[in-house]
Formats: sequence, C-alpha cells, structure tokens
Amino acid sequence: MATYPRTQSEISALVESMIAGYSEHPGDFPSADVAILQTARDEYRTTSEALTDAQSAAKLAAVEKAEKLERLQAVMKAQLKRSQVDTASQPEKLSQIGWGPKAESQSMRAPSQPTNLKIIAQGIGGKDNNKGILHLAWEKSAFKRARFVRYYCIERRQLPLNGDGEAAFGPWGHIASVIDNEISLKEEPTGVRLEYRIEAVNKGGESMPSNTIAVVL
Repeated sequence: MATYPRTQSEISALVESMIAGYSEHPGDFPSADVAILQTARDEYRTTSEALTDAQSAAKLAAVEKAEKLERLQAVMKAQLKRSQVDTASQPEKLSQIGWGPKAESQSMRAPSQPTNLKIIAQGIGGKDNNKGILHLAWEKSAFKRARFVRYYCIERRQLPLNGDGEAAFGPWGHIASVIDNEISLKEEPTGVRLEYRIEAVNKGGESMPSNTIAVVL
C-alpha cells in the first residue's frame, strides 16, 4: 500500500514519476493535469534553488563579517593606544572618545578571617591508644576580588607546666595545611590543654587568626 512521502527528496521523486506516467499513459489517467503539475514543480525548484543560493551567500557574508569585525577591533585598539599616549598627562580627556584611563593593577591582599572554628569530633586512638584524634571545621574566608585563599594553616599551642609548677602557654606552631575548610588530626598530644586556630593564606599574606578553641584529649 502506497504511503505519501514526507521528505523533500521523496516528494521530488514522486512528482517526477507522476509527470512521466501521466505523459506516457494519458488514456489511463484522463483527469490528470500534467501542465499544472509541471508548473507547481518548476515553481518549487526555482524557490528551492534561490534558497540554496541565499544560504551560500549568507555563509560567505557571515565569514566576511567576522573578518571585518576582527579588523575593526584591531584598528580601534591601535587608535586607543595612541590616544592613551596623547593624553598621558590628562587621561580624563579620553572620556571625549567614550574611553577612559587604564585601571590600576590591584595588588594581592591577604584573605579575610576564617570564622566559627569548632570541634566536630574528638577521641583517643593509635596503636597504644595514646594518640589524640580531633576533627576540626570552620567557615571559609569570605571571597573577595584579589583575596582568594590558597590554603588554610592550622596552628596549635600547648599549656605545659613550667619549672615553678605554674601553667604557661607555649608559642603558636604550624601543624598542618589544607585547601578545604576541615581537617582530621590523628596524632595530637593527650592529657594536656591544647588550643587551636586557623589562618587563611595567599600570596598577599596571612589573614587574621580565627577564633581559638581549647580541648584536652
């Protein structure tokens, strides 16, 4: 059973077969109008060919447009550089051509302070069950332009007893670095008071230390 074609190529093939069949067997198809069929086919062909030509021309025009745009930008940039030299002593005059002075380079600044340092979990472990385990987490430094964080530095100090039997904190010391905002410490001293804090670091320097937390493991 015949099925009416859907694609343009199938439609074109069928119309050619119809015209050829009507022309060769007019007695079998007395109601057929070959002339109107040929006219409709020819009109379609003309329009289709015109569309193909227009599409080809559009592609060429798009390529040429891109080339001309690239050329235009190169000329504009060259002229702007010359104008910046011309107005070096009075750069505000560049506003007369819709431009402005170069933005000053922004030097790297130290990150902002990490906050809300807290203990997530703690305990005792190790082969001899004499190592402190501590999981810390904190809120990242607020992101600002030119103040991104390269890593976080974890610092610790210990409260030992001095020679007189009085407690005195030792100096802060770096014990680990991470790029995320949490860390698990698995070999911490036990039986002594420990304090921890976090600093954010980038090329511009170190941030203000976070809040300090204290723990005895």
